[in-house]
Amino acid sequence: MHRGAGSQRVPAFTPAAWPRRPAILGPFSSHNLIATRRIAMREIRTRIVGTALGFAHYVVTPLFYLGVYVFIFGSVFVARWTGGGDLPGDFALRVYCGLLVFQFFAEVIGRAPRLLLENPSYVTRMAFPLEILVPAAMGTALFAAAIGTAILLLGHLVLIGLPPPSVLGLVLIWPALLMFVAGLGWALSAIGVYLRDLGQLVTTVLPALMFLTPIFYPSSAVPAGLAAVLMANPLAWFVEAIRGATLDGVLPSAGGFAALYAAGFASALIGHAVFRRTRHGFADVV
Repeated sequence: MHRGAGSQRVPAFTPAAWPRRPAILGPFSSHNLIATRRIAMREIRTRIVGTALGFAHYVVTPLFYLGVYVFIFGSVFVARWTGGGDLPGDFALRVYCGLLVFQFFAEVIGRAPRLLLENPSYVTRMAFPLEILVPAAMGTALFAAAIGTAILLLGHLVLIGLPPPSVLGLVLIWPALLMFVAGLGWALSAIGVYLRDLGQLVTTVLPALMFLTPIFYPSSAVPAGLAAVLMANPLAWFVEAIRGATLDGVLPSAGGFAALYAAGFASALIGHAVFRRTRHGFADVV
C-alpha cells in the first residue's frame, strides 16, 4: 500500500525495545533459577554420597540435637522461658527454633567470603552469572533448615501438642530473611575476593553474634538499657518473628512485617550493588 508523505514508520516491537529488567532481578530469571537449583542439588548430593548415613544425616542430626536440648534444659537445668510455657520441652524447643534460624544464617554468611575463591572456574567464565552462587549456597542451607523445621514441629506435636495456626505465617517471614541473607552474602563474597582474611574475621564474629541474638534467652529478659543495642541486630528481629509464629501463635504486626521486609530489601539492594560494582576485577584477582 502506498505510504503517504506524512506517515511515519512504526518501530518494531522487539525484545530489545522492552524495558530492561532491574539488575537485582537478574539472579532470579528463569534460566538462572534453573542453574541455581542444579548447583544446590549437586552440593547436597556431594554431602550425601559416600557418607555412612546419607540423606538420613539431615534427619538424624537435628533429632539428636533436639533430644540433647530437651534433656539438658528440661531435666538437668529445668530451665523456664520468661513469658513461655511451663512444659518441660518448651525451653528446648525455643532454643532449637532460634538455633535453626541462626545456623541457616551462619552457614551462608560463613561461606560467603570464600565462595568465589572456591569456584575459580566459574569466575573465569565471562558469561556465567556469578550472582547465583550465593542463592545456590542459600538453597543448600535452606534444605537443612526445612528438615530442621519439620523436626521442630514434630517435637512440638510430641512434647506440647499441635503447633499454632500462626506457623503458616512462616511463608511470609522467611522470604524477608532470604533477602536479608542474600544481600549480606553478595557483599561478603565480593569483598572476600579482595580481602582474603575476611573469612577468618567472619568466623570469629559469628559465635559472638550468636550470643548477641536472642537464641538462648528471650529479648524481654534483656535489661532496658541494653534492649536497644540488641534490637539493632536485624537477625534478632527474624529470630523473634519466626519463634513467635512457630511456638507462641503470634505473627508480627503490620509494622513488624514492614521492618522485616525493609531490612531484607535494603540488604539485598546494597549487597547486590556492591557485587556488581566489584565483579569486573574478580577474574584478575582470582
